[in-house]
Amino acid sequence: MKTEHIATELPGPKAKALLARDAKVVSPSYPRDYPFVMSHGRGCEVWDVDGNRFLDFASGIAVCATDAPLDAQQLRRLALRPLLGLARTGSYGGEGSGEIGVAFSVAEGGPPPPYEELNPYFAAAFESAHEAVYNCLLAARPAQRLDGSTQDAFPVDLVARLARERRSAGQSLE
Repeated sequence: MKTEHIATELPGPKAKALLARDAKVVSPSYPRDYPFVMSHGRGCEVWDVDGNRFLDFASGIAVCATDAPLDAQQLRRLALRPLLGLARTGSYGGEGSGEIGVAFSVAEGGPPPPYEELNPYFAAAFESAHEAVYNCLLAARPAQRLDGSTQDAFPVDLVARLARERRSAGQSLE
């Protein structure tokens, strides 16, 4: 089954050549989980060097930008909060998984807020990462696996119905 987002066999010819070159110079103690050579990414999609497009489930990079005048220690703490949101959805940050948190402030000075006032910032960072994972799952389309079988899309209608039922019963969506 050929789909519009898979342009070549997997791995494609460019990826095969780069993987062969890679095998000659990279230590075998650094294994690859799959034969993928990334070209670029946008949102939750990544492209390999042969033009094949995939959903990126391999890493979570959270960028927290704020106009609050947070100091370096507060920004470091803020950068960790989205990783908790990823963990809430099932990620455990395994070796090679690539979860990274970055935070910066565009504030032009001013005193940093007291530490006891940081919780709203932490909650926003946590919730945005948590929601982003669900958005990626709900945006996923059916895809062909490497073995030729088909992975169905996430059942959006079922998830929406269950969410409505839980909300009307006053229950958490977790």
